Amino acid sequence: MKGIKIADDIQKYLSDLSHQVSSDKFREIFNCVVLGKPIRFEIPAKSISRIARLANKLHLQFATSNMSFRLLNDNGMDNWQNTFEYCDENLSNAMKFVYLHSDSEVCERAKQYEETENDFELGLLLSYPKCCVEGYLKWQHEKKDIDPITTIVDSFQFTGKLNNYNFPNPFSRYFGSGLFSHFPCSLNCTATKIIANESFKMLQLNFPTVAEKILQLENSLIIFHKEMGVGLWNKFESSKHCIYVDKSSFYGQGEFKSIFTTIDEINLTKSELTLFSAKKQTSRIPTNRLLFATFLRPN
Repeated sequence: MKGIKIADDIQKYLSDLSHQVSSDKFREIFNCVVLGKPIRFEIPAKSISRIARLANKLHLQFATSNMSFRLLNDNGMDNWQNTFEYCDENLSNAMKFVYLHSDSEVCERAKQYEETENDFELGLLLSYPKCCVEGYLKWQHEKKDIDPITTIVDSFQFTGKLNNYNFPNPFSRYFGSGLFSHFPCSLNCTATKIIANESFKMLQLNFPTVAEKILQLENSLIIFHKEMGVGLWNKFESSKHCIYVDKSSFYGQGEFKSIFTTIDEINLTKSELTLFSAKKQTSRIPTNRLLFATFLRPN
C-alpha cells in the first residue's frame, strides 16, 4: 500500500491536529480526509465555530444537528457515555452532533437519518459494516444493558485460561484510542478487521507517530465488567495461570480504577481472579460476567 498524496496545507493542519486531539478523533478525521469516510462527532454546542474552522482548513463540509443534548455517564464508568437527554442549547454542558465529509449532501443526509432515527441507513452511510449495524439494532431492540459493547461481552466465557483475540481492540475506545468507531457484532468480525487494518496501515504510512500511539493501547490486557468498569494494561507478562502486570501501564474506569491501581500480579482460576500487590493478596473477583483477555496484533 502506498502513501496518499495530501495537499501541503491539509498535511500541515493534520500534523497540528495530531498533537491536539485524542488518537481516536484524529484517526476519524484522517479517515474522512484521506479515505473519504463520513464522520460524526459530539461537540459542545458553543464550539460550532471551531468545527467550521476545522472543516475549512481540511476542505470539508459539515452539518450540525438542530437539537442539543447532554451526555449521561454510564453506571460504573467515570467518563464514558452511551446515552443522552435533549436539553436547551444554552446550557453549559449542551452538546450537538456534527457530521463531516467532503460532500455537503452526504452531511445533510447523515443529519436527516439521525433526526429521523434511521440508525440502519446512518450506520451504512458512516461506513460501518452491515453485520455490525444489524447487531447494534438488535441490541437497541432488546436494550438489556446501557452499553452496546455487552453484545460481545455476553458471549464471552472465561475458562481459567488467558486467551488472546487476534482482533482490533474494542476496549481501547474507553481511553481515547481505537481503530474503528462502531460496535462490532462479534470478536471475529472480518469486516471490522478489514476496516481497522486499512486505517492502521494508512496511519503508519502518513502519521507513524499516531499509529504507534494507537498500537500502545491496541496491544493490551483487558478486563471489563458492565457494572465494575474497564481496565487496560499495555505492559504485562503471562504464564498459564498467572499474569504479572506493570501497574504504571494501567488505565482504568469505574470501580476497577481503584481496585487495580496497585495490583502487580493476578492469579487465574475458572471461577475467580486473585489479586496481589507486592506479593500480598488484596482481593478476589468472580469471573462470572467478566471479560478478561488479551488483544494482540500479529507482527
